[in-house]
Amino acid sequence: MSKYTESVYREVLSQRQINDSSFAQGIQEFLFSCGGNTSVVPSKSYFRFEIGIFSNRPGTTQPRLADGVAPADNICATLYNNVQVYAGGRQVSQIVNGVPQASSLKKRLLKSGAWLEQTGKDAYLSSAHYSHRAKYVSSDSQMSSLSDNHKQVPLSNVPGAQRSPTVAISGDAVSSPGTLGDVTGVNTTFLAQAEIGDTLVVNGFRFQVAEITDNLTMKVIPAPTDDIVATNNAYIVRQEPRAAEGRNKFYVLWQPPVGFFDMSDPLPAGDYRVSMNPAQNYKKAALESLYGAPGDTIGDTDFDVQVLGVQMYLYTAKMSLPMELKEMLFEQNIQSKPFTTSSNTLNFTIPSSTKAISIWFQSDDVGYNPLIPATMFKTFSNPFGSGNTPYLSLESIQLTYANTSKPSTRWSSTYNQTTSELQQRWRDAYADAGTLVSAGGCESYEDWLTRGAVYHFDFSRSADDSSTELQVSANFNIALGSGASMFVCAWYTRVAEFVSRDGSIQSVESRVA
Repeated sequence: MSKYTESVYREVLSQRQINDSSFAQGIQEFLFSCGGNTSVVPSKSYFRFEIGIFSNRPGTTQPRLADGVAPADNICATLYNNVQVYAGGRQVSQIVNGVPQASSLKKRLLKSGAWLEQTGKDAYLSSAHYSHRAKYVSSDSQMSSLSDNHKQVPLSNVPGAQRSPTVAISGDAVSSPGTLGDVTGVNTTFLAQAEIGDTLVVNGFRFQVAEITDNLTMKVIPAPTDDIVATNNAYIVRQEPRAAEGRNKFYVLWQPPVGFFDMSDPLPAGDYRVSMNPAQNYKKAALESLYGAPGDTIGDTDFDVQVLGVQMYLYTAKMSLPMELKEMLFEQNIQSKPFTTSSNTLNFTIPSSTKAISIWFQSDDVGYNPLIPATMFKTFSNPFGSGNTPYLSLESIQLTYANTSKPSTRWSSTYNQTTSELQQRWRDAYADAGTLVSAGGCESYEDWLTRGAVYHFDFSRSADDSSTELQVSANFNIALGSGASMFVCAWYTRVAEFVSRDGSIQSVESRVA
């Protein structure tokens, strides 16, 4: 239930046309106003994107699972380089660079586990697992055995005769690859009950349905090495995809990762503007692919991402508008420095009002090579193709900022093929983020590893401490290799003050505090 009366969502269009051919052609600006007795609540507002994913360019063909492509996790964030918000012509909130990473951090650290598994996955396409996102857009997702979601189908749909059907399969003594086995049924109704791609289970052995001739005959692959005599110990298993899967054109929602969209109070009367700078390489940045190598980006004809429309939906409500508003905004400052060895100490200069710091390690190829989208905090294996995960092989890490070192004890951890000892780092990150003991839980350990580890530390302190120098020391069991960097996100505060008179904003002050 809303606490506001007569609340509605109002659609706002960009000041210029946005479609696939024009998406990256300049800044996208969305203008809106508050006035009279109607205001806007930013935290309840969002953007809606209409997106198409194709296996060729220009896009005409829906992907198959074999094409090895999926929309990137949190796909909308990969479409932009920076976002700025203005009130009365003055800037009040911004993210200068690293929009994909900043958006990923806000969802992973600040949203509950329940939100990530439900609203985040289905409305914002924020899913850690490639297989889920690939099935979301692939035409043959119903033939996949990637999930446990399936149903059992009897051999006949004739009431009263569903216990009597039998099947026999002709064998192939040579058992050459690709040989089809002939299935002969008695009292079966294959045309109604079976679909190509289903699994026929006979005496516990599994065969895939390849052809259906009529109600009594069909072909399966592979053929058994010997004949299977007629038996009633048989049934069909059909994968049952989610109703939302298997469609490559879809809506997805997004909130830009700027403090303005955290504001839950209604805005004063006046004019506002959201300005977003699109990424020129968005057709590659918005994908995750199984194919490629470091430095080997997808070709210009391999896949296509089409942004078919972008609209802003403002949450508006009738109320008495405030004449003045003072808000504390949490913004993100993202920096990176090369980290290619197994051990290094790096120094960063961060805003003086920093209250928390997030650290992760990521390939410099993100945004250009869909093997690692920018919303995944990963590096390539070292050497490439070895299957190791150097970005998870952290042995120790320690941050020194504002005369405080965290963790206070530089304890060790291990992650390799036989050992998983990052649970404490996962637990401590979400304890400092404040979501570990929330009612909805936090991001799972499995998803934390799958997306790539992020190490988050709370540095709340008195307002009179204006420290800006940060030192980070980290050791890995495996060198990260060329083209890898340490990323730092400083979560800092800004005070935004709005003063409105006679239906327009008279003054705006936004300062680090």
